[in-house]
Amino acid sequence: MNEIIDRIVQFKNSSTTQRLRQYYTTNSLMEIYGINRKEIRHTSFLKWLFNTKTVIAKPALKKLLDIIVTKLNTDTLNDELQQLLIIGNYEIDYWNTTENYSVNRGLVDLYVEITIGNFNIELIIENKVYSNEHDDQTQKYHDHFSKIKKNSEKIFLYLTPISSLELEKLIEPECCCKKFIQINYQIIVDKIIEPILSEGVNKNIEFILHDYLKALSTPVNIKQNNYKYMAISNKENELLIRFWEENEDLILKAVEATKENTHIEPEKRETASKIIELLNNKSEKVGAYVKRNLIFLFEQYKISDEEIMDFQDPEYSKITFGIQYPLLKKVVSRNDKPLHYWKDTIFANNEEYYLCCEWFEKENNNDRVYFENWLKSKSNS
Repeated sequence: MNEIIDRIVQFKNSSTTQRLRQYYTTNSLMEIYGINRKEIRHTSFLKWLFNTKTVIAKPALKKLLDIIVTKLNTDTLNDELQQLLIIGNYEIDYWNTTENYSVNRGLVDLYVEITIGNFNIELIIENKVYSNEHDDQTQKYHDHFSKIKKNSEKIFLYLTPISSLELEKLIEPECCCKKFIQINYQIIVDKIIEPILSEGVNKNIEFILHDYLKALSTPVNIKQNNYKYMAISNKENELLIRFWEENEDLILKAVEATKENTHIEPEKRETASKIIELLNNKSEKVGAYVKRNLIFLFEQYKISDEEIMDFQDPEYSKITFGIQYPLLKKVVSRNDKPLHYWKDTIFANNEEYYLCCEWFEKENNNDRVYFENWLKSKSNS
């Protein structure tokens, strides 16, 4: 009993716990105004982010175009324009951002016109925050814009708060029109907001961006949805990981006690049982476990170019992960997928790769142990 008391006191006095408590008990302005889950307010923020009067608009737009070019099919854009966007050696000569752009008795959430040299680009962004598409909106918008301005390149985006894991599993976008590219708010945070903050901005913009990150990460409880938050910052994520590492034993004991306590509501005991099952990795196969963790590390840029080179070496992959094939193979052609690799590609430090799918978890061949040891070495480095 004394050991449990000591751990609870450590938990209470931990600097990580105190920092998280302070963070989660401080409301963002959107929360104070009661609009942190209002779709139109998030669209308004994006309009501000990409507005011509905002000093960070041009770099924000270039980062958005970086996101788009990694997700487009190779035959979607003009070849010359696509090469420009990939290389990044271009300037945005003109842009204009319109919120609630009227088309065919509908309103496009965000419409952005961009000029790069001789190329005109139209971005049509449909934003959904805890609401579903209605009246085939995306199909109507696609049909409308496909008939006008034939000399412009049109890009259709479908933005939702779906998690990165769920997004990665999608075979096609969730909207009616499959010509849209689906992205999530986590991508906006990881690829636009946080890089801009790291590059340095004035105090006013820094406050606005940090406050918006706080609004995105506030958990909400919506019965019709599985989403707990819209996106999470890297700093908050690192704090939460540290919190888990410091308190894993105490949390597990609390969950175990909840699972076994007959005086607690059955729903809470069932939730505790599911948590224990997940933490013991009983419901997640080793391949899915590996894929999920690697994608997260790549998205957070936690893996160096040197490591990525090692991952393509069969001997290194055998020694480090216990697998029979190189962990990664660079994509040469999507029409020529190698055997022993997942069909869906992943991006690592701006390069596209196939990921080995041959992972086993048997008594005499347990690749999970190899991978978990490697993960621990990453967290300790």
